[in-house]
Amino acid sequence: MTDNPTETRSGLKFWAPMIAASLALFIVVVDSTMMNVAVPTIVKDLNTNVTSVQGVIAMYSLIMLLLATFLPKNSAKSHRQNGFPTLKSKPFSNSTTSFDSQ
Repeated sequence: MTDNPTETRSGLKFWAPMIAASLALFIVVVDSTMMNVAVPTIVKDLNTNVTSVQGVIAMYSLIMLLLATFLPKNSAKSHRQNGFPTLKSKPFSNSTTSFDSQ
């Protein structure tokens, strides 16, 4: 594949993000299902009530959903592949700050 931006991606380069997102969602669903099945045992072992355990499981699922949906979008926006974003401009200059890879 060349550096031409109008060229379409195909094969693994095209499907890899969708496969990764699907696997992440599958793992979250399986994990939430296993936790919900284990609620009675968790309640008995921790001497707590069902409402609090289900609340923790729901919060965990929501946090994983947010991480799985927003982190890839932020990574794509910054056009970086590896590492943390770095500041290209000086902090006190009048220009806008851009986040790009080095």
